[in-house]
Amino acid sequence: MFLKRAAHCLMATPTTSSRFNSPTSDVTLKSADDVLFHTHRINLEMHSQVFADAGGSTHPTSKEVVDLTESAEVLEIMLQYVYLQPQPDLGHVRFEVVAALAEAVEKYQIYSAMGVCSQKMREYISSHPLEVLLYSVRHKREDIMNQCAEATINMSTTKMLRSLPANIFTAWVQYYQDWVNLMNKEYTRFGPTRHHKSDSKNATVHHCEIWAENYAMIAYEIAGNPHGLLRLRSILEKRQTLLGNRCDDCKRELGYWYHQSTRDRNDLPKFSEYL
Repeated sequence: MFLKRAAHCLMATPTTSSRFNSPTSDVTLKSADDVLFHTHRINLEMHSQVFADAGGSTHPTSKEVVDLTESAEVLEIMLQYVYLQPQPDLGHVRFEVVAALAEAVEKYQIYSAMGVCSQKMREYISSHPLEVLLYSVRHKREDIMNQCAEATINMSTTKMLRSLPANIFTAWVQYYQDWVNLMNKEYTRFGPTRHHKSDSKNATVHHCEIWAENYAMIAYEIAGNPHGLLRLRSILEKRQTLLGNRCDDCKRELGYWYHQSTRDRNDLPKFSEYL
């Protein structure tokens, strides 16, 4: 029993960051996992609005320890932004740490790190759309928010209901429904049947099998999912290219489809407009 207690006490003893261990430190930060960071008040106050605002409530000569809620891994990166040195490379930092770092620099208002962290979060839209969406809504990053919302329209309403706060979910449902309406419009914009006039002297109207083939392929690639609309313009361009000289009428009408769908998609409200 004594050995267990001794081991527990040993584990609970704070360790010190090897990077932030200056003997001239005048303020010590303690991470949530009991790692000490010996830092300098002037650096914190110059680069963090929160520490600057709190400057009058601390005492330079007290060697106080300030408890923070962030992990040592996050603080180790964040504090590099308040010193005169090259910025840390986030290229090999796992997403969970980047997300926590992005929240921390917003929380402490470390302006020199906000831009790079928001850009890094943007890079994770395709792999972590929900987490990035919530981050962008919390911190009013509308450009990221709107880009991220498009990446979520292939997700089920059940998953979104479980993942989003009520107000954001309500906005997302309205946004999603507009995409569903646009998808339904695309299915009926031209339809599977087109009739063209022949080029002969006695022009006759005939059913175009080439159009039916193209419509079937386009409908298949949209696959009844609003997310397929994100690829519609490239799908239409591809079908135009594959047509070659088989049917100029089909090629022209695919062009009409491209321009009309682009116009309607651009007219959709942005996700941020629903909040």
